[in-house]
Amino acid sequence: MRSLPLHARHQARGATFVERAGWAAPAHYGDPVAEHLAVRRGAGLADLSARGKLWLSGEDRQSFLHSLLSNDIQGLHPGQGTYATLLTDKGKMLADLRVYHLGDRLLLDLEPELTARMVEILNGYIIADDVLVEDATEALALLSVHGPAARELLGKLLTDLPSPEPHRNTRNRISGQDVIAVRGDRTGEEGYDLYVPVSGAAALWEALIEVGAPRGLRPVGEAALESLRIEAGLPRYGADMTEETIPIEAGLEARAISYTKGCYIGQEVIARIKARGHVNRHLVGLLLRGAAVPTPGSPILAGERQVGMVTSSAYSPVLGCAIALGYVRAEAARPGTTVTVREGQEMLAGAVAPLPFPPGVGATASQEPR
Repeated sequence: MRSLPLHARHQARGATFVERAGWAAPAHYGDPVAEHLAVRRGAGLADLSARGKLWLSGEDRQSFLHSLLSNDIQGLHPGQGTYATLLTDKGKMLADLRVYHLGDRLLLDLEPELTARMVEILNGYIIADDVLVEDATEALALLSVHGPAARELLGKLLTDLPSPEPHRNTRNRISGQDVIAVRGDRTGEEGYDLYVPVSGAAALWEALIEVGAPRGLRPVGEAALESLRIEAGLPRYGADMTEETIPIEAGLEARAISYTKGCYIGQEVIARIKARGHVNRHLVGLLLRGAAVPTPGSPILAGERQVGMVTSSAYSPVLGCAIALGYVRAEAARPGTTVTVREGQEMLAGAVAPLPFPPGVGATASQEPR
């Protein structure tokens, strides 16, 4: 496995590691529940340097990407960004990604498992376009700060803090390093992604730890990030979304699709679905009774009939019970619908819940877990 630039610092803090797309990523630092609650109540610092990071340059970069993705890329101005999907001609998802307009080039952020494939796909569509795709994954580190105290903490370091609108981005200097700061949502709390050259990652990490310590900031690993995103109802490609997923099924319509931008790959299918007014299945939240966490792939039943399948699951420290995301048939998707999840020989009782699970997520973070 490849090591992150800050691997030694994670080791020094007692991290246990997990493999993520060939990278050794911190799973936790000894107490994932405490890490989870730090984000809900104060601030957490995550090393997301394994995520895919691509530069797009060249005169045609914006129009080129606009013709491929489901959201409006052509309308972006420097300092703006958006979330989008790349689809097949049948409207199925090949990837989801964040696109940031940095003025002289675009920065694409995506799941680490998708990086090599995305480079191949993008290069395959370049014919006469003036576009250059560069894989910057190993050149850029990504540190992410989330929680109700995140903006206050970063205000002590950033000279130009991004506005609260999603995907807004600014360029800064921190500890002598060039830093791209982006307003991003990965946990349901206010969050900021900081992209920095690998050579400056250690200095940025130490600066964040120093200013965050008085407010209880603590490093956060993959385990807490997963339970946080599931609480927030945020689907992840590779878990809740695959090549068999239509973005509308995953609840991405408002975030990832523009119905006014014109043609893109898969656009005709998405337009037909909108005209029809529904899809046959929906990604929903499952609030389960008890702490037993179901395995992804476990069947979801309404009465005796299977209506869906679990895709992600975790124990929620805020709610004090197991929660899950999963797809169910449209008739079983109404919040409050009683369901059971078959976990081996056990039947776990629960109900369909609105997302995010705790209303407003951060609004309940001050409560003690039940």
